[in-house]
Amino acid sequence: MTDIYSKEFVELIDRWQEKGSGKGKVKIGAELKQQAASIDDKYKTCNVKCYRQYGFQKDLVYKIHTDLEFTEKISSWTIDLNCAKEFKNGIPGKDGGYYGFIFEIFPKPEQIILNLNELYADPLFINACKKYAGSIPGGIGKYGNSQKEIILEVEKVNVNMITAYAGHNTDLRKLVESQFGPVSDAKFLELSANFPPNILKGEGAWIVGKAKDRVLKRLIEQGKQYK
Repeated sequence: MTDIYSKEFVELIDRWQEKGSGKGKVKIGAELKQQAASIDDKYKTCNVKCYRQYGFQKDLVYKIHTDLEFTEKISSWTIDLNCAKEFKNGIPGKDGGYYGFIFEIFPKPEQIILNLNELYADPLFINACKKYAGSIPGGIGKYGNSQKEIILEVEKVNVNMITAYAGHNTDLRKLVESQFGPVSDAKFLELSANFPPNILKGEGAWIVGKAKDRVLKRLIEQGKQYK
């Protein structure tokens, strides 16, 4: 059986999956893009939407009405929305300092660096992982294909790409008014009764659909002052 996946390539995938973020990830991403150029094109396609979760500090949230440029141009996305929701222990900001957003994209061919979800379905790649197991103590063994990952090169995201919004509720009234604006006590009781039980308990939840759209509309309106 031909070895089409080198030890260097397998180690690079391992380092990519192990490294969370930062300058090291940027360097690995650049190396991976170069290495992936010689991989079969069938592992550089994706015909479904991809998702990525980001946590923003509260003082940066209002800037999402504009394009946000990534420090990591090459980054990890997933084809599984639930994986994106559960990334890094789920909803960010348990201490109240962050809001979470999930962006979605239907990647263009030139944005796709490597489809790890498809690569992990290749027996030859799995055999290479076993062969070089002693050299890959990190990401491959820990994550494998559990994250349904697609590696994309995405320079910017914008508010229109947000498919879910979340934060841990410490003040239900503020959450209601983030969607509907100032309301009377009677209207507050009426509207808050429609929120999921975990929100009413002060827990976090992902907000999608029309509720998410209402939040983003108000964020955009409030964020215009930050231009």
